[in-house]
Amino acid sequence: LNALAAISESGNGLSDGDNRSSTQPGTLFPTVHAEHIQSLLVPLVTAADIRTEDQMLALCTYGPAYLLQPDGLRWKERSMQRIALPGRKQGESLAFAGSDELVISSEHPPAPLWNLRIAKPASQP
Repeated sequence: LNALAAISESGNGLSDGDNRSSTQPGTLFPTVHAEHIQSLLVPLVTAADIRTEDQMLALCTYGPAYLLQPDGLRWKERSMQRIALPGRKQGESLAFAGSDELVISSEHPPAPLWNLRIAKPASQP
């Protein structure tokens, strides 16, 4: 809530116009609309993350994961890399942990965590 209050006080349009803190009742958030930019031929995507350094897209499915290189505002399916993942019950989480590692998990308790090394961005040693 403190972060929301700071954003509201900075004038980024998160308050309802009467200068109340964003933690006050009646505070409205602006509507944000998603813009469709691409469809990918990857079945049953359950999670996704984008690596900050080079905008690499990682997709998690109930089976393998996929890495896609960026091409402007799109990702190149022709260079898609398939990555085998350990067996998971409803593997529905994936996130970049730094520039050369993915963390994956499962929805079922106890939720196992796996680290998966991947290639670093080309600009890094």
